[in-house]
Amino acid sequence: MSDTTKVPVQFQPQTKDVHHGRTPAAWVGAVITFIGFAVLCVGVVLASALIVGIGLGALVLALIAVLVLRAAGLGAD
Repeated sequence: MSDTTKVPVQFQPQTKDVHHGRTPAAWVGAVITFIGFAVLCVGVVLASALIVGIGLGALVLALIAVLVLRAAGLGAD
């Protein structure tokens, strides 16, 4: 008869750090994007092209800020 005892599985630790977005670049990008979308939504509801433009400008600013912070080494690999 064969042996049917169960052998516990041992998990190997991960060799690479997993950030899950917990970097300064990710936080700055998320906060500016949130503010930009909030302003954009207000502009759409009020039908104000100026406020919509400001919201879109904030979204572009978020993209630029994330790219600059990642280039400075404050983002994930």
